Amino acid sequence: MYVKAAGGVVQQNNRILIIKRSGTPDLPKGHQEPGESIEQCAIREVEEECGLQNVKITSHLTDTLHIYYRNENWYLKKTYWYAMNCPANPDLSPQKEEDIEEVYWLPLPEISSILCNTYPSLRDVFEKVQINSSATF
Repeated sequence: MYVKAAGGVVQQNNRILIIKRSGTPDLPKGHQEPGESIEQCAIREVEEECGLQNVKITSHLTDTLHIYYRNENWYLKKTYWYAMNCPANPDLSPQKEEDIEEVYWLPLPEISSILCNTYPSLRDVFEKVQINSSATF
C-alpha cells in the first residue's frame, strides 16, 4: 500500500523543534487526510504533535521514502518535508495520544548528536537542515 505523509522542521533562534516518540528523537509528521493538501497536512501535524499554533511553511526541504510492516501489510510511505516557522516563544505540548513524550528545541550545531539515535529516513532531512542552516527558514 502507498501512503502520503507530511511534516516539518520548525526553526527558531538557531534551533529546531524535535519530538521524542517512544524514546526516539523524531520530527513531527503524519498521514495526509482525505481532502487535505500536503501542505495543510504538514501544518496540521506539526501543530497537533507539538501543541503549536500559527505555524507557517517557508519552503519545501525534501521528500523521503521508507517502507514499514504493520497489521500484516507492507506500506510504502512518502513524506513531504517543509521548513517552517512559528511565533516566538511558543508553549510546547506533546501529543500524548500519539506516544510523544517530549517536545524540545535542539540547537542546530547539536543535530549530529541525535543522528545515530533517530530513524534512518530522517538523516537526509537533518542533512538538508544542516546544509541550509545559513538560510533563513
